[in-house]
Amino acid sequence: MLLYAVAVFLATTVLYHFMNPGWVDLRRARILMTDDRFQEALPILESVKARGLQSDLLDEKLGEALLRAGRGSEVIALLKTDSTLHGLGRVRLLAGAYAQDQRPEGGLAFFEEFLKGQGQLDAGARLQYASLLRQARRDGEAEAAYAMVTGPESRRARLELAEMQAWQGRFGEAIPSLRQLVEEDPSDRAIRLLLARVLTWSGDYQESQAEYRKLLSPP
Repeated sequence: MLLYAVAVFLATTVLYHFMNPGWVDLRRARILMTDDRFQEALPILESVKARGLQSDLLDEKLGEALLRAGRGSEVIALLKTDSTLHGLGRVRLLAGAYAQDQRPEGGLAFFEEFLKGQGQLDAGARLQYASLLRQARRDGEAEAAYAMVTGPESRRARLELAEMQAWQGRFGEAIPSLRQLVEEDPSDRAIRLLLARVLTWSGDYQESQAEYRKLLSPP
């Protein structure tokens, strides 16, 4: 009898989620977001929220779409009010919103709260954390955090660290790092352009011109 009751409850719950218009629209918006069609998904999610559907999943997807639309302050208002333990996905959304709102310390506070609770950061989160430290001008901590980024995200981490070093006038560290990144992927024109600019800032005009010539050459 108990198993029957549980089965009925589960079946009813699943059917409700499939038939309820709010859940149907939420699924439609998620499919659009999977195809990177955030602009189309956003009004659907806002409509579902306005109709009163209560769901952590809805809030996170709406937050993600708002962030993509450059509406970071609304993401903060939407997600910060939740007093439940923040998972890494929600921490990253809030951190991104605070960064977009030019308040990196707010995002760092959520990361640090998460880490105090023995949370683990994946490579993408480590890169975001390091970027926030840099934005907050906590350069020493940012440099240490960039060094801990591994895997596919490490290239981006090395680039951001080299940018930070260049802005600090530490050309002796920034230029070799940028040269290595260019050697690893000569087709990455954005990094070669940055290398050329940093060489100019350092006063090495001959090498800078050589890099600019490479940029102007046919691929």
